[in-house]
Amino acid sequence: MVIASGQWYTSSTFWGPASGVVAVIVVGVISVWVALRIANPKKAIEYKMSGTPLLATQSLGSVEPGSVTVAYQGMPVTNPWVVTLDVWSVGRRDIRSTDFDDGRSLRFDLGVEIKATLDTTTRFGALTAGHPGWIELSPCLIRRGHVLTVVALTDGPATITYRNPLVDIDVKEARESPRALDLLLAALSVLPPPIFPFR
Repeated sequence: MVIASGQWYTSSTFWGPASGVVAVIVVGVISVWVALRIANPKKAIEYKMSGTPLLATQSLGSVEPGSVTVAYQGMPVTNPWVVTLDVWSVGRRDIRSTDFDDGRSLRFDLGVEIKATLDTTTRFGALTAGHPGWIELSPCLIRRGHVLTVVALTDGPATITYRNPLVDIDVKEARESPRALDLLLAALSVLPPPIFPFR
């Protein structure tokens, strides 16, 4: 039988590797925190737009072109699309009405004529959607989370641009970003295997 020369908690053979593991864990956690802070600035707006053609060629099959038409309130729509715009406030702080420079509205331009507004949902402020093809949100207090959704019938596919009157606040297209747990697991995956020098 071999008798250890000292308790495990006083052994340098334990604390040497253990301190290295702890240091790597701390660095990983700090890296995740920094990444999340960068990904979530104090104030920011994100948007996402999608569109679906109502007269897609593949859905019409062998139907003769022009034999199927779409009209809204008696007015024909040559190239009908249903376009959905979603907007979120993703920053860590609320956006104040005073952040809108000179009282101007946040405007999204679809680059195509809006024939009809099919559905609108907004949590904050006054929402305007109309001809020729823009959607505006008036100055208001905007809290974190979903801001607005607009579903519109357009004459053609949309290509979005925007006019941003928000002072020092970015407006950008939403992208899929890693969740906090995914970032943490990725950081921990680079850790060396634990070493237990017990004898």
